[in-house]
Amino acid sequence: FTHDTRTFTHDTRTFTHDTRTFTHDTRIFTHDTRTFTHDTRTFTHDIRTFTHDTRTFIHDTRTFTHDIRTFTHDTRTFTHDTCTFTHDTRTFTHDTRTVTHDTRTF
Repeated sequence: FTHDTRTFTHDTRTFTHDTRTFTHDTRIFTHDTRTFTHDTRTFTHDIRTFTHDTRTFIHDTRTFTHDIRTFTHDTRTFTHDTCTFTHDTRTFTHDTRTVTHDTRTF
């Protein structure tokens, strides 16, 4: 995806072994309850906005470069999270995430 500006409302998709690549991702997500297992996506210049984000990530190994996402009411769950973040300037409001076995690099 290049310059992806889609808007998602009440997104309940399930992804297994997701290896997509996103460049300049400006999508907007509201009430996002997707589930990701073995997520290895790559994001460059990620400026997505999430409101009421309740996604679940299992064995998450995504890579983020220049991550400036905004999260409001973030209740995501991460299990065995090994994401790598470079130039991370994300903003979190009302962050109640649960992180188990977190080995992320910032």
